[in-house]
Amino acid sequence: MAEKVQHNWFNYLNSEKINLGKGKRSLVKDGVYISKYRITIPKALASYE
Repeated sequence: MAEKVQHNWFNYLNSEKINLGKGKRSLVKDGVYISKYRITIPKALASYE
């Protein structure tokens, strides 16, 4: 979400160095899968602008 809403501090993170673990994660059933972060989020958050 920080990336999506363009928080300034997000630009200073090196996402290559963040260990997301193994496998896919899910916050909800029947959400929207974000492959970059291997997580399923609620549909309402996926369309949040």
